Amino acid sequence: MNAWVEGAVLLACAAAALLFVVDLVRDRNTLDSHFVALAVVEVAVLVHAVWAGVDLAGADIDGSDQAKVISYLGAMAIGPVLGAYFGLIERSRAGTFSMLLAVATVAALEARVIDIWSTLV
Repeated sequence: MNAWVEGAVLLACAAAALLFVVDLVRDRNTLDSHFVALAVVEVAVLVHAVWAGVDLAGADIDGSDQAKVISYLGAMAIGPVLGAYFGLIERSRAGTFSMLLAVATVAALEARVIDIWSTLV
């Protein structure tokens, strides 16, 4: 996998988390900029998933390890979508907090994928 793409995912997660924390401290409800931040994270995750899929197809890796990486990538792709969903149904600070939780989950899953991939290659 490409270290630049992995870094882009983590950077997008950090920027979105910073936006969410600042707005939580300022006691703001869910804003449109929150959804834009989640969209940026989602695009970065999807680019990473495609890149990882190409790398997995060309690598000689055990099937169970491939399944593990694919499942983490799938969960990463679902995270921002769920965060946006809960942000839409709850337009208060709780929605912003659920978005923050989704972005933190994506960052944690990304760190785990990096760790798994480093042991496989």
